[in-house]
Amino acid sequence: MSDRHHVQPEAYHLKPTAHCPNNDVPVLIYRNVLSSLDEDRVFQGSSELVFGEGVSDPVGTGVRCLVRAGDVVVVPAGVGHASVSQTEGAGEQPSDESEYRYVGVYPEGSPVYKYEIGKKALEETSVLAEEVAAVPLPQTDPIFGVDGPLMRIWTASRSSHVNQAMNRTVEFK
Repeated sequence: MSDRHHVQPEAYHLKPTAHCPNNDVPVLIYRNVLSSLDEDRVFQGSSELVFGEGVSDPVGTGVRCLVRAGDVVVVPAGVGHASVSQTEGAGEQPSDESEYRYVGVYPEGSPVYKYEIGKKALEETSVLAEEVAAVPLPQTDPIFGVDGPLMRIWTASRSSHVNQAMNRTVEFK
């Protein structure tokens, strides 16, 4: 494992689509922060993931990223996401360590997960977009705790989004 105290996550900012509200804070990918020597080795194989794209959005609307064992992905509320390709054995029950496995977790106090696959246009699901906007930022970074980069990146993104919205309001007056 690399010195994870110096790892900065990749940040992917995603705009809303016709079918996914996405979020004003970016998807974060921390590369190789979990070691295969960790006691609870739960990540295996690799997969290409797509973020920010619902099943009814045009292919290529979102961002595609390859993730491997040891990577940690933080997906904000409302961001469409799916695995689009996996290592050998995709669609089957994993039987060895070369096949892709992941664990998904949600912070304590999070709203109940809603399995929306991006088929409905956002106009039909405006309640969903409102719920996404109301989800508070987490109190800590899942890898580095209170001083982790998530807090700095997401707070700056949220502040920037609010400032842009205020500027747009002023422009329309």
